[in-house]
Amino acid sequence: MTSPDGLSVLHVATTDLGDGAGIAAFRLHQSLRQLGVESRMAVMNKRSSRSDIHQVEGSFGSSKRSPLLDFVSDGLEVLLNQFLPQNSFPLHSRRLLSSSLVKQSSVFNLHALHKRRRYFAADLCLALSQRAPVVWTLHDMWAFTGHCTYSFDCERWKDACGACPTLADPVKLAFDTTAMNLRFKRRIYAGSNFVAVCPSRWLADLARASPLLAGKRIEHIPYGIDTSVFRPVDKRAARQRLSLPPNARILLCSAFSFSDRRKGLPFVWEALSRQQRSGEGLLLIMGNGLPPTEMPRGWSMRTMGFLPDPAQQALVFSAADALIFPSLADNLPNTVLEAMACGAAVLAFAVGGIPEIVRSEETGYLAPLGDADALARGIDWLFEDAERLGRIQRAAAADIARNYAPRVQAERYRDLYLGLLEGRRS
Repeated sequence: MTSPDGLSVLHVATTDLGDGAGIAAFRLHQSLRQLGVESRMAVMNKRSSRSDIHQVEGSFGSSKRSPLLDFVSDGLEVLLNQFLPQNSFPLHSRRLLSSSLVKQSSVFNLHALHKRRRYFAADLCLALSQRAPVVWTLHDMWAFTGHCTYSFDCERWKDACGACPTLADPVKLAFDTTAMNLRFKRRIYAGSNFVAVCPSRWLADLARASPLLAGKRIEHIPYGIDTSVFRPVDKRAARQRLSLPPNARILLCSAFSFSDRRKGLPFVWEALSRQQRSGEGLLLIMGNGLPPTEMPRGWSMRTMGFLPDPAQQALVFSAADALIFPSLADNLPNTVLEAMACGAAVLAFAVGGIPEIVRSEETGYLAPLGDADALARGIDWLFEDAERLGRIQRAAAADIARNYAPRVQAERYRDLYLGLLEGRRS
């Protein structure tokens, strides 16, 4: 496949399908290829079987050849990340720089680089920008903080970090190295030339307020959702296929991991316990981890587990009346976009980029952050008028189809790449 004007994009991410950032990177990669752009991915943990996704070998070769040495290098990476600047000594990513993938690419698109182990070097932006234009898609705040992916109400990232209140997010640190980490990133970025792309206006505003990114170009390009997959299925038919009661009030709670405190799972139980309206309801649980087993009065629960198949996920979204998503901090969550695309209303806290997706009382209901009573009132309000709920569900699906088309996202990235390439040549 030959791209226009010599455009050949390499996406660098920790995974292709293993988490929200990886899935978003994978979808962008797919959409670019559908536009005719030559696009490939380099990942630490490959989940798909596609030949255009390449797993990066570690310093000791592939895990198939040396599983013991791979295990040792994993442990060493985790240990060094506790004492050295975060992501400064990744044993698994140095080979990428000398690979044919890098040599054959004219543009690099970085995504989430941070993990507990098998992460990419934070200074990739420096090494790669010396070779070709670099775009860095920020899926959270990590690129401009001393450690955390979401700072909540802490603003120390605007100064020097240190005395960090979130040492367990996203990788637990035994010692507070956040000030050192911030200095390390500041030194790297000073010599790097890259464009930061933020999926939400909320994250773009934070990036513009970051001293580390001062002088960097910040763009806002929302995610794209494939509405040929995530689209409304008749609710009765979806429920029949999933063996769900046809006339029940069904709420869906979905997260990649319910052990992540940021996802606010306890607020689901609090809100269900504080409802004023009576009636039976069913709570569907989709994701990894074990939720509480004791349900509030009037509610039953069914766990669906983690569903890797997007078509199966779409069926569950379609079967639900609404998604309850009490995240305490978020960028532009895929789960909310997918649920709305399938015709589910959304109940959520008005945090991060969520208000950019959900129009309260038009495509869902937004409550103030941490207000379980307001979330309970939202559940009551959604279910008190079946006709209104139907209008909200249809409006939600229409909003996603109109505003989050994957082709529009891919075209904007393509134009950005070509503009950077032209600037580099001239």
